Amino acid sequence: MANFCSRCGKPLEKDGFCMNCMDFARKSETEQGVSEKDSNMVHTAPYADPFIQPSNQIPNEIHVQGEQKQKTSAGQMLLALLLIVLVCGAGIFVIAKFSDTENTKDEEATEVSYDDLLLDTDDSKEEDVLLEDSDESIVDEQDAYAYDESDLRDDMAEVYEADYDEIMAAGEPSNGYALFATTKDDIIPVMDQYFSDQDIEMNYESSMDNSYEMVDDEKITYYETYSLWSEADNASNMYFVTSDTVTGKLLYVGVYEEDNEKAIELVRKSLEIIDPSIEEDTLEETCDGIREASGYVELTCGEYGIYGEFSEESNQFYYYIMSLEDH
Repeated sequence: MANFCSRCGKPLEKDGFCMNCMDFARKSETEQGVSEKDSNMVHTAPYADPFIQPSNQIPNEIHVQGEQKQKTSAGQMLLALLLIVLVCGAGIFVIAKFSDTENTKDEEATEVSYDDLLLDTDDSKEEDVLLEDSDESIVDEQDAYAYDESDLRDDMAEVYEADYDEIMAAGEPSNGYALFATTKDDIIPVMDQYFSDQDIEMNYESSMDNSYEMVDDEKITYYETYSLWSEADNASNMYFVTSDTVTGKLLYVGVYEEDNEKAIELVRKSLEIIDPSIEEDTLEETCDGIREASGYVELTCGEYGIYGEFSEESNQFYYYIMSLEDH
């Protein structure tokens, strides 16, 4: 009677060894796939259910391996679930971190924009300050220029009022102008008659301003007496002669008139009285020169100069007649 293996129940080889047990022993722990408990259960109960015919059952070894596989699959599923949880958690963390980063960027951008706004505001303020300083500098320079110019005039000449009795007693005429040969007594009656003939109602008045100034220790005198005619209907239209207070000689003649032809006629009439030797052609040429002039007028007629222009401010033509030689 053949011997059977007390462990697995299979027949022994002739040398007394069980090949099945030897093969089982040679298997690695990984290849066995079952625990010692499971192995004992297989050997003690080869089939899973003792109440069912063996031919209709799955061997217990296969059943245990199936349970082990199910356990293994459950472990893998648990591991996979854990990995999913970890991945999701990591994803949520990354998203939250990214959100925080974006918010931080937005806050930084807002801070930068706000800082830029502050910088721009400060720059604008600095520009405003620079502009204000520039404007103040311009004003200061203008004021300084005006002040210096005023000081220059004061340094050059200090004007004093001259006493009438003293200058008349001294008998010295003005030296601040070139004196005409004609006196006020020569021209005033003639001009009175002229205005009357022209049927122009004129108001007449006379005044005096006697002064002198010191320039480099030299006394410059202006002894002036004004004889003024002004239109009764328009006082801005004027004709006047200024004469030396001491001698009565003319210093200059002035014409202010809105109508240029009337002004030119007054200049012509004055030249005729001042110097009767001036020829008619010369007078006519002078008058034409005044008419044709654009802007400032500077003409010579005999020994006299005519100067003037149109004033937009007063809407008038004005001309002065001055002597080029002292008489």
